[in-house]
Amino acid sequence: MAKKIMSVLVVVLSIFMLYYFVGCQSTAKTSAKVYLQQDNIEKAIEQLEIDVQQNPQDAESHYLLGYCYGQKGRFKEMIRELDASLAISDKYKTDIEKIKRKYWIDNFNTGIRKVQSEQFAEAIPYFKMAIAILPSDPKAYRSLAFAYAKLDSLKKAETFYKKALEIQPEDVHTLISLGTLYYKAKKYDDAIATFEKVLKIDASNKDAIYYIAVCYDLKGEPDKALEMYNEALKANPDEKDLYFNRGRLFYLREDYDNAIKDFEKVLAIDSTDFDAFCNLGKSYLFLGDRLFKQGNELEQKAGSANKAKIKELKEKEIQFYRKSLEYLLKAAKIKPEDPNLWYDIGVAYVRMGEPEKGKEAFEKSDELKSKK
Repeated sequence: MAKKIMSVLVVVLSIFMLYYFVGCQSTAKTSAKVYLQQDNIEKAIEQLEIDVQQNPQDAESHYLLGYCYGQKGRFKEMIRELDASLAISDKYKTDIEKIKRKYWIDNFNTGIRKVQSEQFAEAIPYFKMAIAILPSDPKAYRSLAFAYAKLDSLKKAETFYKKALEIQPEDVHTLISLGTLYYKAKKYDDAIATFEKVLKIDASNKDAIYYIAVCYDLKGEPDKALEMYNEALKANPDEKDLYFNRGRLFYLREDYDNAIKDFEKVLAIDSTDFDAFCNLGKSYLFLGDRLFKQGNELEQKAGSANKAKIKELKEKEIQFYRKSLEYLLKAAKIKPEDPNLWYDIGVAYVRMGEPEKGKEAFEKSDELKSKK
């Protein structure tokens, strides 16, 4: 009799336990889990959508539904459900973070591949989705900004670079990108301010020093520009553009001796630089003209001592014109169709006392101008 009663109790207890484990979750959730085991995601979604309507405070159902949406690439719904689960409980937090990271990586990497293929417009939706999935990761903001910059949507690019900096305010890579964006947009004050932030973090940053120098130059502040070019060249001793730009500043100040030194350094780095040849030729031309004027002034004054000085000036003057012609003719080999260049060549020939060659050069200059 006792054994019979015990058997009945076991059966009753088993029924109770089955009721407890199955009955405490809805039929919809139970069905969804079965469908998940069968890898039938669509059917699982149908049941879980029913369950979250019936049991909106069930963290597990929201989590499972978010997981299923992710499997189907329905990322907006995935984010909504995963966030809903976290709002109720942090029980599934670790799993949710893994899911979000996985789909962030998928979207981010797809965007990067689009950028590498120069499909910038097509990359944008993937970076935006990555941001929606993990708004705390700055890399997608930077990449989205880069894509917009490539599409000349500079205002949007600026917005997303700034958002990246809200997350990582001292990220040098992002600051350089934003500063370069301002530079391209001709917002030189903003560019300088941004690059100065870089120098507070990395005092020897070559890019920041370079762009500050160029920005001051383009702003029409030659003294500050010259100071920064000097600093930039300490950090970038092989950067020909820095030598060229500093040489141009010297040239505009009529400091032709220093201009010549910098233009010669440009040619030492790049022996085919047309503009360096031209500016060297013009610098020597102006140095010759300067001596020509000095000689004329001395001729107006009497005295045997002046004759010796005039002769010395004349010899040096011819040397300058000869150097000028040497560089201008080298430039003409690179761009023989430049009319202004042939005009300068004509001037150099005339100054050297070769008027016929000068005339030929002037005629060539006029001919080239008439073709334009």
